[in-house]
Amino acid sequence: MPLALPASFLNRDSFLTALTVFAATVVLNWDFYRLLARVRGWGFAASAAPLHTLYFLYSGVAFIAGLVSYGWQALSGIERAGRALGEQAAKDAESHR
Repeated sequence: MPLALPASFLNRDSFLTALTVFAATVVLNWDFYRLLARVRGWGFAASAAPLHTLYFLYSGVAFIAGLVSYGWQALSGIERAGRALGEQAAKDAESHR
């Protein structure tokens, strides 16, 4: 639902898409919301649902950003700092023997 209100100002299709995504999130996580309702009440469960949807949204964005970053490094030939430091430490250890 966090996307539904801003999207409703764009056009009807965006609003319906956001509402469908929110409904799917609630349906797929119904057992979780029942747990929240049992422990803290239905009001708490209803207020947690939009935040849970937002969590899924930013987790997906973070995953895609990490995947793009990793792919960019792999394609551009940039060595990871940890690997480069590890190789340098191994070379230093060999030279001191």
